[in-house]
Amino acid sequence: MSEQNILNPSATSLLNFDWGYSEGLPETDSVWQAASGKDYSRLQLARGRTYELTWAKRDLATALALQQWERQYKRDFFTLVDWEKSRYFTGRFDGPLTYSPAGFNQWTIRGRFIELPGVAMFSYPTNWTRDAMFLEERNGFGEDLVKLGGTWAFNQNASYHGGSQYNTALAPSGNETAEWLYLGYGFRLWSAKNNAWGIAQVSATRVSDGSVVLAATNVDLYAASLTASAALLTKSDLPLGIYRVKIVPTLTKNASSSNFLVTADAIEVMQ
Repeated sequence: MSEQNILNPSATSLLNFDWGYSEGLPETDSVWQAASGKDYSRLQLARGRTYELTWAKRDLATALALQQWERQYKRDFFTLVDWEKSRYFTGRFDGPLTYSPAGFNQWTIRGRFIELPGVAMFSYPTNWTRDAMFLEERNGFGEDLVKLGGTWAFNQNASYHGGSQYNTALAPSGNETAEWLYLGYGFRLWSAKNNAWGIAQVSATRVSDGSVVLAATNVDLYAASLTASAALLTKSDLPLGIYRVKIVPTLTKNASSSNFLVTADAIEVMQ
């Protein structure tokens, strides 16, 4: 359980890196444009954050501790904490650290930490307000962000997330599918509810190996009257990766509902 091994376990740890570090996300989309057309992009890779780290003018004991850590996890992984954001990241050093004498028995150490997708985390991110983003059913260009199978209708209403959603017919055939593909950690499913809506089945798989990360789970979309879109299902304990979230109708409903309609409104993705 390498994720339990934390390089800098507290904000006062001697192994905390110096401020002024560079942190960023690599490009994960392939972007192209026709000679006289619009831009297109497609998610291609699962890559994590990188941190350019410096430990300036540290004593020999700290330098040796970092050296030992580097060797221990050369073919493994560990947890790095970004205390400014209170976020935990799983990864390892991207190659050897460099050690420079700084005089008076002090050393300056530099290196890069890379986050690894698909491995367990010590603590999964849950600050939805700060770190999450929404995938609606369409983007601002009118392009679908959700892949649809079967017959769905596009509808607009202020109660839907972003003002619009896809929904099945009141009596779906059972062959309808709606799928979002995303890069990130956990997700939340959002939808409004209404009095003629049925029970949807939601599942999620990891694209890299097809493993099921959320077994088929029923979500009841019934309410006595139209309610504003809200998070109806949360799956937060997922490491960085590319995931596919799938919605299908169950052809079942709450006893009080008048029909079986299900929706594809939005998912909120932790990044």
